[in-house]
Amino acid sequence: MKITDMNLDKAIRKIAFPAIFSFLFTVLYEIVDAFWLGRLSYSSVFAAMGAASFITWSLYSLINIASAGVNSLVARKVGEDDKEGYQRVAAEGYSVASIIGLLITFIMTLVYRKIFVVIGLEGQVLEDACKYFSVMNAGFLIIYFYNINTMVFNAHGDTKTGMKIQAFMLLFNCVIDPLFILGWGPFPKLGIKGAAIATIFSQTLGFTVGLVLLSRRKYIAKRAFKRFFKYIYAKKIVKIGFPVALVNWVFAMVYPALTSLITKTGNIDALGALNICHKLEGIPYFISMGFSVTAAALAGQYIGAGKSDMSIKAVHRTVLYNSAFLFVISVVFYFIPEKILSLITSDPKIIFEGARYLKIIAIFELFLGFEVVYEGGFTGISKTHIPMFVSIPLTLLRIPLAYYLCFTLNMSIPGIWWAISFTTFLKGLIIYIMFKHEQNTIGVRS
Repeated sequence: MKITDMNLDKAIRKIAFPAIFSFLFTVLYEIVDAFWLGRLSYSSVFAAMGAASFITWSLYSLINIASAGVNSLVARKVGEDDKEGYQRVAAEGYSVASIIGLLITFIMTLVYRKIFVVIGLEGQVLEDACKYFSVMNAGFLIIYFYNINTMVFNAHGDTKTGMKIQAFMLLFNCVIDPLFILGWGPFPKLGIKGAAIATIFSQTLGFTVGLVLLSRRKYIAKRAFKRFFKYIYAKKIVKIGFPVALVNWVFAMVYPALTSLITKTGNIDALGALNICHKLEGIPYFISMGFSVTAAALAGQYIGAGKSDMSIKAVHRTVLYNSAFLFVISVVFYFIPEKILSLITSDPKIIFEGARYLKIIAIFELFLGFEVVYEGGFTGISKTHIPMFVSIPLTLLRIPLAYYLCFTLNMSIPGIWWAISFTTFLKGLIIYIMFKHEQNTIGVRS
């Protein structure tokens, strides 16, 4: 049965829950790597991993130039029952991703070491960061292709297959991590470089399995690749995807600036607390991302099927589902933050700072869901430029607002936490208002 012919609530659950688990598996990747890297005899590896991962994740965001557009347009073509159309969009998505991936790899090969030096890395930390990033940089093309695979599955409403592939990749990574990191058996001990090699091998396996399944299910076709660089949809793909990529890239760039403000206060415990709390906040964020994927897929397919009213209704209903989850998490963050943090660390100073962060964030956590899921809705209706004009200025506002609250008003660290929380509230509220305005322009009532 087509997604657009299903009961709406059933369709939301069918798409959302596998997507949520897929995103949560991403967190487990980092935990597995950290576990095996912790078995090495030197501590600088985590500083190197953190620095390299910051650059890596900022570059990951650029794949949205291709993947967000593929998600939106494939979903619409599925709704239109245009088989040749969605196969062609997917093929051009891989083509756009190949250009982006190769360009980034070429540029970063020339400058990545200089970037690490500029941000202050030296000695063993610098060398380890370069070892890790050099491998990841060589594998960006595979990572980008894997991401396109996932978006094609998601656009068809088939998030369960993506979840299974992600789980398989995670298990494979668990097995080969100690082989390459610690040198078990006949393998050489490669340390942090081994972690990167294991990641690329896992991504390659996931991409290959996904490509086979996409072909078997006729989501992609060989004939669509015959004119690999003869574009029909590429311009639309980039037009939809570029705003999403820019939003995510700016978000990644702002946090180092906030970290520098924390450093200026001299409160090192707050830095440790922020690191832990980011991992905890990953839970509501990735849940919201799962529902964002759902909103994009449903909105796109309903638009393609000529059911604009249902596309809007689906997005609002998806937000309600997400809000139910985030409300529970907000209550937990606000009322028992110390108990949660004590499961991770026994340091009383870090627990104190982390509890202040979680309580302040919890107040507006629902609006994180508004921001993320309605952005998915805008992706589904191919109007990603609207949330971009809201999200980027307000994300950048965090820096001067945090400085003003922290130093000018002498609120210290809580001022930085309030800057993050309040701008989250503003982004969620304004993006919601803009989505309501957009539905009114097409004459739809929710």
